[in-house]
Amino acid sequence: MFFDRLNTLRTLCGVVLSLSLILGCATTPPPPTPPVVQGPTVEEKAREEERARALVELERRRAAIAEERHAIEQEVASRVNAAFGNTPPDYAAVDILYATDRRVVNKEGAEAAYGPDRGQLQTGLFAVGMPRDLRKDPLDIRAVVRPKPLDDFFLTLQEYVTHSKRKEVFVFIHGYYTAFDEAARRTAQLAYALGFPGVAILYSWPSQAALTGYLTDETNIEWTIPHFRDFLKQVTTKAGAERVHVIAHSMGNRAVVAGLRQLAAEPQRPAAPLVHELVLMAPDVDADIFRDAMTEIRSVVSRVTLYSSSQDKALLISKTVHGYQRAGDTKPAIVMVPGVDTIDASAADTSVTGHSYYADSRSVLFDLYTLLRHGDPPEIRFGLLPKEQGGQRYWMIQP
Repeated sequence: MFFDRLNTLRTLCGVVLSLSLILGCATTPPPPTPPVVQGPTVEEKAREEERARALVELERRRAAIAEERHAIEQEVASRVNAAFGNTPPDYAAVDILYATDRRVVNKEGAEAAYGPDRGQLQTGLFAVGMPRDLRKDPLDIRAVVRPKPLDDFFLTLQEYVTHSKRKEVFVFIHGYYTAFDEAARRTAQLAYALGFPGVAILYSWPSQAALTGYLTDETNIEWTIPHFRDFLKQVTTKAGAERVHVIAHSMGNRAVVAGLRQLAAEPQRPAAPLVHELVLMAPDVDADIFRDAMTEIRSVVSRVTLYSSSQDKALLISKTVHGYQRAGDTKPAIVMVPGVDTIDASAADTSVTGHSYYADSRSVLFDLYTLLRHGDPPEIRFGLLPKEQGGQRYWMIQP
């Protein structure tokens, strides 16, 4: 009996074990199917090929920029040799980018010359010879001027910024009584004297370059405002620069102040300021208009520095013509606006008219150098003496 029960138990255990194996096999999932590897689609291949072609084209254009820069420097050397013969001065070729709404008056091959009449906005590159002795003026040779389409201009600007010591740009806009070639030399002189470690750009509007052309210049500086405004906006968005500075002289301040007021009024303006250092040299701007404008543009400018002088004869004449004080004059009182650093350059060494001290005065250039290079406030800049007027502080340059 015992053995019969034992055999029965063994049989039952075998049945249970068999059922467990069967059920286990039934519930174990099959191995996963290997994924099917698919190649790129036709659209993906087309996009990749387009990216490759764009990269090749970009490298080609970059090589052309470097080659063009070398060719321009060679042309400057050729003109220096032609002008000075066997005794060429010690100089450096300084190349500057430009934008202008002057009309082309002459075009020979790759070069162009610009006159005093209105035209379409054009961009390009120019180079002049600068004596290494900073006490001397730019060499008296014709600038090498090469126009460039707008897209090429901004690609060149990006390349220059990428390879500059500091990713910064300054835009200089000249004043009344200034021809294009003179503006080119002045911009190169400013960039070279400052040892600016970024990229310099000249914005040249159609000044008549004549003492008798003041009223026409006033009309043209108003006409150029939207062109300057839009160009500056493109520079701030396309240059790839960390900081963009603007330096304006004389009547050129009118386009800068008006253009920045319009940019500040745009509903879609960027949250960050467009301009880092705004430098207003001897502004031929109505002092009351200037005060109102400064309160409006602060949203698009990090810092404003005003340079003025009591020795500026050109602004005294402008005051006589218009009947009201100019912002760059200090009589009857120096113009001061909250949030604007006012620098009195009356004691600086200047030219006969006392109007172009941004280029003539070493003490002004040194202060501008310290401002742009180090970003120092006037309180700690060497050579500035604090003064007060009506409870507000300004600074006087010591020669």
